[in-house]
Amino acid sequence: MSWFLPCGMNLADMSSKRSDVSRSLGNEAKEKAIRKLHAAEAKLDEITDIRTRLVSENSEMTQSVEQTKREIHDLKVNKPLIEHPTPTINTLYCRVPPPMLYAAELIATEVSTLEEEHKALLSENDGEMEFTQSLKSQLEKLRPELIGTEVSTLEEEHKTLLSENDGEMEFTQSLKSQLEKLRTIKPRLELQEKDRRSPRRWLKPCHL
Repeated sequence: MSWFLPCGMNLADMSSKRSDVSRSLGNEAKEKAIRKLHAAEAKLDEITDIRTRLVSENSEMTQSVEQTKREIHDLKVNKPLIEHPTPTINTLYCRVPPPMLYAAELIATEVSTLEEEHKALLSENDGEMEFTQSLKSQLEKLRPELIGTEVSTLEEEHKTLLSENDGEMEFTQSLKSQLEKLRTIKPRLELQEKDRRSPRRWLKPCHL
């Protein structure tokens, strides 16, 4: 087998040139892998910040739900404050129940349901935070020569987590809107409670 070398170049020069090219390609691959690693770490930090902010908002909303629940509970009345007078032969007095007698209880039940959903969401966030910390520890253990495929997989997992965060943010906004609706109902309940306590509201003549 014969070798054809360029003019003025021997086998040693040819081997040295090939080694330089191989070293250059290896350095370029490592630099590319390191850039991917840095990008993945930046996305991980962003996800961690979003998680922290979401947990804080959920805690505030839970406190708001508790406050609203206590205020609505104060509006509930288990027994009427006015007793019925003794009926006569010609006139009977019958109680007229208010139209929203059980409205406060129904709203309290709805608030309790929202509270349970908040607790479930917080539990899911705790599990996802542990998973995120696990990803971060894996990133720190990766070596540059093994980054290629693993970084790509981590990027896909980060995209999935970001998509889930978007859905959770929409759910949080929905809960906020429901709380706003409950707060708008509260003044009407107070007016109805005041009207229900009035003797004219509770006592109405019914002629035989």
